[in-house]
Amino acid sequence: MIDLHIHSNLSDGSLSPKEIIEKCAEKAITVIGITDHWKTRRYDEKQYVTDIKKHMEMCTSLHDFALDCGITVKIGLEIDFSKKYGIDIPINIIKEMNMFDYLLFEYVDTESESWGSIHGKSIYDLVNITKNVSIPIGLAHNDFQKNYTEDYQEIIALMCDNNIFLELCEGEPMGGKKVNPSTLKNLLSAKRNMSDLPIYHQDDPINRNKHIRGDKYYFEWFTEDMWENIKQKQLKISIGTDSHNGTHLGNYTNALSYIKKYDLYDQIVFDLGICI
Repeated sequence: MIDLHIHSNLSDGSLSPKEIIEKCAEKAITVIGITDHWKTRRYDEKQYVTDIKKHMEMCTSLHDFALDCGITVKIGLEIDFSKKYGIDIPINIIKEMNMFDYLLFEYVDTESESWGSIHGKSIYDLVNITKNVSIPIGLAHNDFQKNYTEDYQEIIALMCDNNIFLELCEGEPMGGKKVNPSTLKNLLSAKRNMSDLPIYHQDDPINRNKHIRGDKYYFEWFTEDMWENIKQKQLKISIGTDSHNGTHLGNYTNALSYIKKYDLYDQIVFDLGICI
């Protein structure tokens, strides 16, 4: 099993990288990706990575421990690619990010999510970034069918030409508890630029799955032609749960069913097809 989208307490997750490795070992997950947040205006600086060299050193220091647990660790970053909350990355920092195994970009070409508007930057802006990195870049939990209904064939070809993969993300459930005044205060403190969002001003519990439109995960909206084009063009894919608390690590039954149906094993990034 693999899970290439996991957050630790080095950004906004609740588990340390060591605790993530231990929990993944219990679940027989053999390859993981720790993908903490790069700077974003959504959170305060305690909840994102500010020093990428220090972050890389902290994560790689656990490689031997992970191998003893039977786990290979890939180190990445998740980058907010929205105009509303994202932060432009200087070219010298982009080049330094080549020290990572891969990068995930969230909100590419995404105008809004269920929780509010974000105004995502274009995939053509992302292509410009790929010119300065030699590592794979992925579209994290992208509502691909909605964002590229009219030109998905062109976009898939563009991604193949620029070493951009597509993540199938079966998001970890959120919340389940009522947002009491104390919790609300902490949430708004951490998500300092998101206090206008209605999700933090409700009486009902925050209890929903992430990366779902209607009653389906984003990848479940892909048309038959879209899947066939992904197969034909040999677009690289990854699997992740966007885990923040460890409850959903390695749980991707729905995503796996599409990988089986369209025989996409050989297209899993890093040639990890045999690991799922």
